[in-house]
Amino acid sequence: MANDGDGRVICPKCGADAGPTQPQLESAVIKCPACGAWIDSKGRHIANIYEHFKAQRERRRREDAAIKDSSRTRGQKKTWRPSAKKVR
Repeated sequence: MANDGDGRVICPKCGADAGPTQPQLESAVIKCPACGAWIDSKGRHIANIYEHFKAQRERRRREDAAIKDSSRTRGQKKTWRPSAKKVR
């Protein structure tokens, strides 16, 4: 019983109300006020919070790298060109 349908997250470990759902924040985690268990935005129990955030950080790095790679054109190298200043 992770989500009761009223927009509230129910702790799967102890059954306590952990707060409102946050559909706009997919990466949000909630700490149950009753038992201290970590719950994700979909109401699933997170066993190891450190591993959860580590995996999330790696996913974001891969997504950022993919975006950066797709924005570059193939075969083009970045070159530095001095600005044209008038010398008096």
